[in-house]
Amino acid sequence: MTLRRWYMTAGLGRNGREVNWYSSPVDYQQGVFSETRSDTLPLDVEEKDDNLIITASVPGVNPEDIRVTTEDGVLTIESDGSLSKEEAGDRFLVRERTKGPFSRAITLPETIDVTGVNSEYDRGVLTISFPKEETKKAKRVEVKIRS
Repeated sequence: MTLRRWYMTAGLGRNGREVNWYSSPVDYQQGVFSETRSDTLPLDVEEKDDNLIITASVPGVNPEDIRVTTEDGVLTIESDGSLSKEEAGDRFLVRERTKGPFSRAITLPETIDVTGVNSEYDRGVLTISFPKEETKKAKRVEVKIRS
């Protein structure tokens, strides 16, 4: 995990009166940059053992319609398919599921090996796993005791 300096005023607006921590379109967590909006693909990013695991909920999307790419340290998940289909004559009282094409991009930490990526799709859940680079793993330093 990378330590980042926290600035208390980072969430203040231009005039310094409003606080927009909760409405900010950018999310910095665990060294992962992600553009977040309410209509984007929901993701979980988890560090487990020596892997970075990204899980995306894509219910109702045909796995062949999902494109996963990495370029210059950016992971992109996109599809031209839709998360829900609309039938003629449908009248929705509440509509929260996304329809139409979707895309989500996140910047990956420098400590992972993008060449060792593995992705799986199971019952509407896309799981993408990246191993950490061997040379960038945290190393234990032995503390020598002087007598």
